Amino acid sequence: MLAGFYLLTLAGLPGTLLTAAMLNLLVGLVTLVVANRAEPETVTVSGADTAGTPPMRFGGLSTAQLWRLLLAISFGTAVASFMYEIAWLRMLSLVLGSATHSFELMLSAFILGLALGSFWVRARADRWSDPLRALGAVQLIMGFAALATLPLYLASFGWMADLIGTFARTDAGYTGFTLARYVICLVVMVPSTFCAGITLPLITRTLLVGGVGERAIGSVYGVNTFGSIVGVGLAGVVLMPLVGMRAVLVSAAARRLAAGAAAAVVVVSVVVASRLEFDSLLLTSGVFRHGGTPSGSEWVGDGLLP
Repeated sequence: MLAGFYLLTLAGLPGTLLTAAMLNLLVGLVTLVVANRAEPETVTVSGADTAGTPPMRFGGLSTAQLWRLLLAISFGTAVASFMYEIAWLRMLSLVLGSATHSFELMLSAFILGLALGSFWVRARADRWSDPLRALGAVQLIMGFAALATLPLYLASFGWMADLIGTFARTDAGYTGFTLARYVICLVVMVPSTFCAGITLPLITRTLLVGGVGERAIGSVYGVNTFGSIVGVGLAGVVLMPLVGMRAVLVSAAARRLAAGAAAAVVVVSVVVASRLEFDSLLLTSGVFRHGGTPSGSEWVGDGLLP
């Protein structure tokens, strides 16, 4: 947000890159100074660390089985999450436009949801006596929340037309217009990404308490990052051209739901695929430009006549 809305205007592209590099160097120098001054200490996850918390249950899984299971979940959750992101970016670009400011709003909303989920779970992970059950519930909620974004997305075309008609074409009006567009991004993205933000801290904590050790941190985030790359490539290069953005989102949600309830996958996916119709005239209406949406053969709002 800082780069797109302020630095590009103040310093241009080279100045923005230079500012980011200076921040990296500053953080690195401060870290080195603090590390040199701090006393070394051994960080352990032991009974003392979890004193007063209920004993955790892992369904009779051995440490090795728990390790393989949670690394697989870490990979799968990344694949699905970034399939969501690609689908949402493509979908919302038809509502908000493909300008730089639109991309910044969408990306910011996606990352904000991850941060909020991680922040929320930080003080709660130790209280759950059955973290695997909690993880399964989070995945189910995330899948259903992602499917719920489809009707919200269709409604957002009308919201965008109303916003264009509401805000004046002034600097103050653009500020209000931008904030309102950001709300649309938050409504679509935050419910699912909030759950995604819970996932990695919960997986990491479960592995640490399960006896895997501190290597769990690097392994979980490494596998998750690789899954993110696979998800982006799968959604953007393979699935989007073959089956379209709605199917990409539904298939990503099905990955989530399959981990908890196979029957729910069939029922929910069939309902979503059959009940929601993506009108090509609506999707290509350019509502962000004309401020109108088609309704049958007529246009609603200030849109241009077809």
